[in-house]
Amino acid sequence: MRHAAFTPLVLVLVLVVCACQRSTPTAAPSGAAPAVAVPLAPEAAPPPACTAGTPLLSGIPGSPGHLIKSSRNPNGDSELAALMRKMQDDLNARRDAVLAGRMVEPLGAEHTQKLRCAWPTEASMRKDPFDRLAVAYIESVRGFNEATTAEDQRMGFGLVVNACLTCHQSSCPGPIAAIQKLDLPAP
Repeated sequence: MRHAAFTPLVLVLVLVVCACQRSTPTAAPSGAAPAVAVPLAPEAAPPPACTAGTPLLSGIPGSPGHLIKSSRNPNGDSELAALMRKMQDDLNARRDAVLAGRMVEPLGAEHTQKLRCAWPTEASMRKDPFDRLAVAYIESVRGFNEATTAEDQRMGFGLVVNACLTCHQSSCPGPIAAIQKLDLPAP
């Protein structure tokens, strides 16, 4: 008989344990909408590394035959030229604050993630010398972004501008005058 009385107690305990293991929403205050459990999205995988060996996709904006038209260049820019114009705008937007000794926001991911695998104006430009200079630019941006003082950020800004100049002196000298305007005077 003891066994028969014990069985309902075990059954109740099993039900309580199972109920506690379920995720049940708590009651919402009266008049409030009930809480809805939303599963968390899996963490997005980082984009694949962009290198000189990354195949370029045809048909995207800035690829041959699909140039990006803008007020600066109504004939259209390659993907790389448009990216570099964005970089120039970002540096221009920070220049006066850096010059005044104020800390500024880091440069965005577009300065480091796409440079090595963007469509150049001329496909023949995508060679090892450009890639080495692109890597040097990316490293200078990382240094600028990791600066913890205004003085270090000013030095980092100068290194970023210098990386632009070095690359454009070896190929595509057209933007050199515009890049030189970004340079900071000696302190």
